[in-house]
Amino acid sequence: LCSPQILNVGDEVQWKRDAVALYWRPFVRYMVDDSLTLPFIYDRNNHTLARCIGCEEYQDPKCSYLFDIKYEDWEPMRHHMLIMRGEITQLMGDQCCIISWDNGQQIHLPKSAVRRADSSLS
Repeated sequence: LCSPQILNVGDEVQWKRDAVALYWRPFVRYMVDDSLTLPFIYDRNNHTLARCIGCEEYQDPKCSYLFDIKYEDWEPMRHHMLIMRGEITQLMGDQCCIISWDNGQQIHLPKSAVRRADSSLS
């Protein structure tokens, strides 16, 4: 997943193929729970917290809800993520960035999960 390519604000990106298998469930959870700004969640003392795996970013969503996500119903997201395009809107240190995806989601991710987008075929 690690990549030597340099990504900057304004770059159009896509998910790396090998990252989709690792990120699709956290991405679905992030899409469903609009209180999150980070996709990696965990519970501590019955309280939901979020943390980035690539940097020190941390979130304590004050109003996170319990969701019963049936991930098998969301399986098509794995396929769709392969064609999604997004734009880097902000760099978060050397390892992470904020990406605004073409489906309207804006998410904090490690840069190692994405690559520069293929040329448009339109």
